[in-house]
Amino acid sequence: MTFLEFCRKNGCELLKDDVTFIKKCLSTFSKGRHKIILRVYVDVWVKAMADCKNISMKQNAGRRAANLYLLGEVDETSRNS
Repeated sequence: MTFLEFCRKNGCELLKDDVTFIKKCLSTFSKGRHKIILRVYVDVWVKAMADCKNISMKQNAGRRAANLYLLGEVDETSRNS
C-alpha cells in the first residue's frame, strides 16, 4: 500500500500542496525514518479530526496538526545535526 492509499484509507484527504510539503520535509530525514514518520503523521491527522467537533473543519484540523508534528520533527532533526 502506498502512502497516499494509506492516507485515503484512514480518511486523510491530502492536497497536492500537502504532498509537496511532506516530500520536502522527508528530505531532511534518513530513508529509514520515513515509514514511522509517515505513520505518526497519519495518526496525528486522524486524532485531530476525531477531536474536531466542526464537521466542515475536520480535514483542516487534521492537516494542521499533522503538519505541525512534521515541522516539529524537522526542527528536532536540524537541532541534533
